[in-house]
Amino acid sequence: MRSAKNFRFPSLPSELVIKPDIYRGSALFDKPARLMYHAGAVFIIICFHLLISTVPAEVAIAAAASILGCLVSAFVLQKLSLYPGSPSLILPISAVFLTHIPITIICFTFLSLSAFALFFNLLLVGIWLCIWYSAGCRLPVRIAVIPSTSSHALCSLHTKVATTWEYLNAPSQLTSVNVAWVARDQTTELSAEWSKALAARALQVISYAEAAEMVTGRVIRQFNSSNELERVARKPFNRIGKRLFDLLIALMAMPFLLLAIICAGTAIKFESGGRIFFHQKRMGHCQRVFTMLKFRSMFSIKDSGHQPGDCDHEQYITAVGRVIRKYHIDELPQVLNVLGGQMSLVGPRPEALELYYKYVSVIPEFRLRQAVLPGLTGWAQVEQGYTNSVTGAACKSEYDLFYMKHFGFWLDLVIIIKTIGVILRKPFSHASA
Repeated sequence: MRSAKNFRFPSLPSELVIKPDIYRGSALFDKPARLMYHAGAVFIIICFHLLISTVPAEVAIAAAASILGCLVSAFVLQKLSLYPGSPSLILPISAVFLTHIPITIICFTFLSLSAFALFFNLLLVGIWLCIWYSAGCRLPVRIAVIPSTSSHALCSLHTKVATTWEYLNAPSQLTSVNVAWVARDQTTELSAEWSKALAARALQVISYAEAAEMVTGRVIRQFNSSNELERVARKPFNRIGKRLFDLLIALMAMPFLLLAIICAGTAIKFESGGRIFFHQKRMGHCQRVFTMLKFRSMFSIKDSGHQPGDCDHEQYITAVGRVIRKYHIDELPQVLNVLGGQMSLVGPRPEALELYYKYVSVIPEFRLRQAVLPGLTGWAQVEQGYTNSVTGAACKSEYDLFYMKHFGFWLDLVIIIKTIGVILRKPFSHASA
């Protein structure tokens, strides 16, 4: 499995590697910002413990544990913020829950610290981390653009992070712009004047494709050749590690699945009778068709004339179906598909066969998604949401190619956390995605 510290784009022209902290503004996780965060957190924690306790030993132990929690939480948040997705406070909150809470429980259990102190210390750290994250999300990524026929398309992209494009009309402008990267069109040769100006500033040069990728979270087809997209699909990854991770989480979810089967199954049987599960053929890994399981949320639509994936047949959805769709409970049986090796927890969502063949006929690159196991949730789901249009499918395939290109533990964790956040915040407007 590829670690976040090795998260790199192709080099230009020799070994120019983009730092992984670009996606939240280069100043969010640079050394001064980290020092400011840690200093502020330490000051707040020490002052808080001095106010609530007069015992020096207890203050020292509690403050040390709290500072350790702050440092670990900041490290985890930095890893979760590597990727150019939509900003969400669920990330710093999750960083606190994943790291600071276990440390707090250990301190409460073995060091006999007061529950009041630990709770409010946890609250302070969470608030401080959210403020730091929110401030960093407002910092723009500044990219200078060397003009070409595609530069307007690049600067017109809908970005997921705050971005400032500096359009360069002449090489002499490089001396006055304050940017971290310069984007150039790799399909054209740079003139001697541009090469000389870039060498003089020693700026990091990236391609239009890399610039688009780092601010949209998508592998934009317009800036990548067919061969480059094929290389993304053939990129090796740690299948064994991902499979073990899937099995671990799926087995942990089994008690919840059994409870859902009992509750949802009883409700479905009581309301409309018939089968509890809905079976549908979906396109899977390496274009192998498999049967995907869901809780049945509709009456029979055999004679309705609707295509799978349509969301215009609300009259066929049962009352129980509306509830289980709203909170995505209908997707829980797919844990059995994960255990069976037909799906993964994270990956491109499997399409119904009719939709798959429809999209491939218009978007040839759509088939590249089948190079990895389909997932319960995916990068496209948390960043784009549900779509059943050809235009939306083209965008979805670009998100999925980004996931395939930058697959790793931290990206999977980001997707899982954001999926939980979406479910808690508001449901997807989907029918049978």
